[in-house]
Amino acid sequence: MPAPLRGFTALALASFLAFTGFAPAAHADVEPTVEPTLSTAEDQAEDLAEESERPEEQGVETSLTMDVSPTELAPGDQYQVEGEFTAEGVDITGTEVGFVVGEELDENGNVVGETLFNYPFEINSGWYRFWSHAPEAWASHDTTYIQAVYEETQAEGVTVPATYSPAVGITVVEQDPEPQTFHVTTWARTATGDRVLRGLDHRVTAQIRPRDDFDFSLADVEVLDGTLEFISGNAINSGDVLSTLDIADAVADGSAEIVNGILYVDHWVSTAQMPLTSTNRPVWVRLVEGSSTQLAQAPNVAPSNGTLRVSDPAIIASNAGAAEGDDATITVSLDIPEDYPHRPVGGQIGVYASTSSAAEQISVSDVDDETFTAEVTIPAERLSPGTNGVFQLRHINSERFAETTRNVSVHVFTEVQASTPTPEIQLGEGETHATDVEIEAVMEFEPGSWPAGSWSPRGDFYLYSSEGGEPLEDLGITGYTETDHSATMAIDELPVGEHEFMVLYHDNHTGTVNQNGTGYQGWSNPVTVTVTESEQDPVEVSLQMPFYTAEHAELRGLDNEVEVTINLPEDAVLPEDLDGTIEVYTVTPGTPAIGSAEITSLDEPITVTISTESFRTDRVSENIRARLVDSTTLTAEPSGLRLLYVFDPAVTVTPEEQNIYDDADFATVTAELAIPDRYDYQERYPEGIPADYPHDLSGTIEVRELRSASGGELFASASLDTETRSAELEIPVADLELGENTLWARLVDAPSFGENYITRENPFTITVEEAPEPEPEHPAWDSATVYTGGEIVEYQGRVFEALWWTRNQEPGASPYSAWSEIGAPTECESGTYPAWAASTEFRGGETVVHEGTIYTAKWYSRNQEPGDQWGPWEDGGNC
Repeated sequence: MPAPLRGFTALALASFLAFTGFAPAAHADVEPTVEPTLSTAEDQAEDLAEESERPEEQGVETSLTMDVSPTELAPGDQYQVEGEFTAEGVDITGTEVGFVVGEELDENGNVVGETLFNYPFEINSGWYRFWSHAPEAWASHDTTYIQAVYEETQAEGVTVPATYSPAVGITVVEQDPEPQTFHVTTWARTATGDRVLRGLDHRVTAQIRPRDDFDFSLADVEVLDGTLEFISGNAINSGDVLSTLDIADAVADGSAEIVNGILYVDHWVSTAQMPLTSTNRPVWVRLVEGSSTQLAQAPNVAPSNGTLRVSDPAIIASNAGAAEGDDATITVSLDIPEDYPHRPVGGQIGVYASTSSAAEQISVSDVDDETFTAEVTIPAERLSPGTNGVFQLRHINSERFAETTRNVSVHVFTEVQASTPTPEIQLGEGETHATDVEIEAVMEFEPGSWPAGSWSPRGDFYLYSSEGGEPLEDLGITGYTETDHSATMAIDELPVGEHEFMVLYHDNHTGTVNQNGTGYQGWSNPVTVTVTESEQDPVEVSLQMPFYTAEHAELRGLDNEVEVTINLPEDAVLPEDLDGTIEVYTVTPGTPAIGSAEITSLDEPITVTISTESFRTDRVSENIRARLVDSTTLTAEPSGLRLLYVFDPAVTVTPEEQNIYDDADFATVTAELAIPDRYDYQERYPEGIPADYPHDLSGTIEVRELRSASGGELFASASLDTETRSAELEIPVADLELGENTLWARLVDAPSFGENYITRENPFTITVEEAPEPEPEHPAWDSATVYTGGEIVEYQGRVFEALWWTRNQEPGASPYSAWSEIGAPTECESGTYPAWAASTEFRGGETVVHEGTIYTAKWYSRNQEPGDQWGPWEDGGNC
């Protein structure tokens, strides 16, 4: 290598570089410190002479490339030189490549000139790149040549030979003066707090600044023009162009201004292209190359980016309430402006069972693209009475927006119970109004049903004259509203007459507090208060019913009659105007009256028709009482307990007795619903169960071995025909014992009849006998009998036909005897055919089966087995 800086001072080096305009560039994306070295022409000549005298060593293959662009330019223009040196199998770290510049080439095509500087290689890399500017001196001649030279070097104990790249010519031509080019950098800036709804425009401020190493102001630029590209992406060169802006237009309309030498341009860009997976995305500004008269993007200066920030629409929904057993409905809206330009928005609102990301989706509703609303439903089975459930709403499957969520609470309200301690008020002498009439209301809540942080069960009670009426403020109610779970409202004055009231409960967390509000509201049951004028005290009487037995029973589900006697005390005066009603009711809690009759006279017992439809199916009797209601002239305590019976139908079977052989498959019987043969039931129901019996007569008939509740082994069952009230049953004979079998039929799974008193009556018998041996179809062959042609006999389980006169000739002994065997019938898909037998005489046209194949005789044959393709049998395919 030539000695660095041979014959040059540091000042001379600086002057030379300034003249040529050379400046080494970054290598491998790192800004290295390049120490240039210079050599004189004499030094280069000496080195080349030494190389020519040195024998070329073999074994190290080298390559040196160089590319220059552009090769035609004006003085001061920038050009780039890049290339690569490789030496096979040798680490060239620490060696250098030099660059020779001159006006001529020698006979070998090498540049005759001076080595401007040497470029050191680092980390086993022979790649290089640098930029420089064409000096004015190069314009004085036609072509300036540049060549890369790697001089012979010792590396890793081997000699790396001198290597030359091809010389490249550069033409520098003086050009007419052009406007000064101002190299600028572009910055994109967004306000930190700016965030817009995804799809709407976002403000971006573009800053065009002088490059840091140039001292000028944008105010110095004569013509401010060019096109700005606004780009969104992780890198400026790989992003999407959102929009473009003409600088001149921005200056003209006042949206661009120069402050402290920097051009600021406000521009709005669309966020519609942002991926749904991101809410923040870099935004860049780039000056389009060649679009400006004097502005140019500064090379090798990274632009500065801002950030587009978007948000997805919030879900707007209120907590909700629902009555017990009802679905909860919530109207959901998305926080999207009415003029949102990108439609359809699409998507759905999903309801999830909890706030967990893995929660189960329990319902989903489409979002209306006009109103951006949806109505979602939470099924009643997902709600627990008296509790507060927390669910999550999610905006999903939208074409425009990413998923957003909102948690809502749904409280399930139990029924409002209203009552009064004084349903009947009789005024005292001289009184015209009842005073301080109390109406009590209560709504029950489950203790501990309110999770921490949820809204508490708080609401208001309102008293109304009827559902949908006006609040009864004019009646002087005290305690009009309460914020507890119960309320007592007192009416100051209530005139004579019958008054109906209802209480409205309104949850004040879910809407406007009034009966037409949007929140949960629940009406109570009606409460009636009757105020009567002052009259004589009612006469106290007693009620009495006779004892009833099972003999008095009626078929379950049909009406019965009971008698109630009203006993008047001996010294009592019978009121002139009798009124009131006798009600008969069961003592089962919650059961209403099962029969009633108006009081018209006390001379005879009052007959009350009773419905037995509500009698419990697990018993055949109910405890009943009689009571006096709606009477102003009589008063009485309920009567004593009495039992009222019902009976269920019997099951009769025909035939009652039957005999059957043990080789039969089934014994068939018919079971039918009938009136039991007890008391006088059949006399009262001579036609059996009435044809107009009003209740469900479905059920299943079972045949079992025992009469007990367990029933023992089940032999057969069949559904009851509701039209004929009967069922036909097939009892497998194989399940029965030889001899007499006593069986019972009973009705089960009958919705209209008692479960614990399933009807069973009248056993029936099936006697199973051994079947006799069957008579043979044909007579057995007898050696002493004379047979003539056409007679058929059985011998050893086979059937034979005599072809001619014969005696004492054993059938089957010879295939050519007087006996022709009749093959056993064989079933095939196409029909039933006899099996082929050797002794059978075939005359042509007969079809037989042999070893699974069907054959048809083509001509006369005997003892010729099917299967021979040349024989008398035609193959008809598989059986």
